[in-house]
Amino acid sequence: MSIKINNKEDKTYIVLGAPHSATSFISKILEESGVEMNNNMDKLYQDYTFWSTNVRILKKAGGSWDKPPSEKKILATKQDHRIKKHIKRKKSKMWGFKDPRTSLTIKKYLPHLDGDVYLICCFRKPKKILTRNRSKKVTKKLLDRYNRSIISAIKEFVEL
Repeated sequence: MSIKINNKEDKTYIVLGAPHSATSFISKILEESGVEMNNNMDKLYQDYTFWSTNVRILKKAGGSWDKPPSEKKILATKQDHRIKKHIKRKKSKMWGFKDPRTSLTIKKYLPHLDGDVYLICCFRKPKKILTRNRSKKVTKKLLDRYNRSIISAIKEFVEL
């Protein structure tokens, strides 16, 4: 299925969600609808630039995608120059990006985004997420961390 976005005002689309929560599906639909999603990681429908920046942020904060550091540690990382540079280089009339890690790092990005910004959030029930050989308890805890981070960012985004 494909839809066309007819309104051509400057727009930024950021797809948020835990791994295996349909973020690739949403990113693909946006791309097929004319949004430049900068997809260069095959079927993952995500941009290597933002993926690598998120990996770096999480590592510098003492964690990873499956062992998320605290929000406080993430916000304390010194990666704003990289974020600004990538946004400036990738930005177009209708563009966006997706990387599940952005669900944890989104508050680092928000101050650097201008114009019409859309946060597209994907939520799934814990029992529907693949566990990748993790216990249900660990999967639920990880999913909860991603979801809390997304909800926190939405609250901040709305208050801006």
